[in-house]
Amino acid sequence: MEEAIEPDMRFYPSLNSFFRRAIRPEVRPIDMNPKAVVSPADGKVLHFGKCKNGLIEQVKGVDYSLKRFFGRWEETGFTMQKTSDAQFAERLKVHSENELYQIVIYLAPGDYHRFHSPADFTITSRRHYPGGKKKF
Repeated sequence: MEEAIEPDMRFYPSLNSFFRRAIRPEVRPIDMNPKAVVSPADGKVLHFGKCKNGLIEQVKGVDYSLKRFFGRWEETGFTMQKTSDAQFAERLKVHSENELYQIVIYLAPGDYHRFHSPADFTITSRRHYPGGKKKF
């Protein structure tokens, strides 16, 4: 709580507002070097590596298809019905020699729960990706 802008827990009207509490800017200075990799959130890295055959590995103990994870792409020219997971992953690359990587960051209840972007942008839509134990 010593990192929070408002350290008094009584200030937060709900558990949600507590988890999303703002911290003092000097607590997490962001490396502005354009070659630096900056995490969007606090947490513990559980898994990282290359995406293989169009799959994201070890998200909540389950492998996920990138094609299914990103959702419906018909509106942007992708046709999912005739595209395998591996083909879909290849089509995501700007250059064929690039690789796709993924990282799973676990946020424990005591971790800072705000997310930060390394890019300046405006969110125009959002989508909920439910968890669970079924194959995605």
